[in-house]
Amino acid sequence: LRHTSSPSRISSLPWWYLAGTVAGLCQAAAMGAFLGQFARTCYGVTLAINMLWTTALMNIVYLIPMGRKWHQGMCLVLTQLGWRIALLFAPWVKCQGDDDYVEQWSLVLSLMAD
Repeated sequence: LRHTSSPSRISSLPWWYLAGTVAGLCQAAAMGAFLGQFARTCYGVTLAINMLWTTALMNIVYLIPMGRKWHQGMCLVLTQLGWRIALLFAPWVKCQGDDDYVEQWSLVLSLMAD
């Protein structure tokens, strides 16, 4: 086996040989970039589909003869549902709450009360 730098020659080498070479690292990085882009695309499509059906349901909710606060509350619930379903189908997206969530939220509530 003669080693050359020609791309066709490099791509024809076995994976176990390429794993420790610069060409193998470049191919692995390209595959990682592809998977990252694919994952972002899947998340975006899932989120867009969820926002479409939640928007349709929001329009139906506004046909129900209830108060404005009720309509706004239902639309908020539907929006949260769409986001949660999108995140459910994207396990690679990590969501963690803050440790001082209660303190931060009480600060926001106090500012809103003023």
